[in-house]
Amino acid sequence: LFKIDQQGTRHNFAEFNRGELKGVVSNDKNPIIVVQDGNEIILLNTNGIPFSSFKVPFNEIDNICVFRTEYNKTIVGVIDGLENNVYFYTTDGKRMIQKPIEGQTKILVSPMGNENIITTVIDQFIVQYFLN
Repeated sequence: LFKIDQQGTRHNFAEFNRGELKGVVSNDKNPIIVVQDGNEIILLNTNGIPFSSFKVPFNEIDNICVFRTEYNKTIVGVIDGLENNVYFYTTDGKRMIQKPIEGQTKILVSPMGNENIITTVIDQFIVQYFLN
């Protein structure tokens, strides 16, 4: 994984065996780079320094979303592409909700008061859940 700045200079970050860039999440002023390496999720800052890394019990990851709660806690949502379930983890790898939420394709998290609305897809339907 590397970045090229506006002057064309290449900055090497980290090497991954089976790394796949899952996205860059713009949380406030600190974007987060999300990488999947097998069943491991790695979160890096914009300088390529990992600040969170944990393993999930599945390899087929369809989508990952990263969001902050109103208490400034970073949460990672992961979709298991085989079971079509959504799991939520803290940055130290602890599962937040023991029972998975059914969902496919994509996760979107929107704050609403002291709760978060989780939007995902089940078959041809858009569904929403509340997460507090």
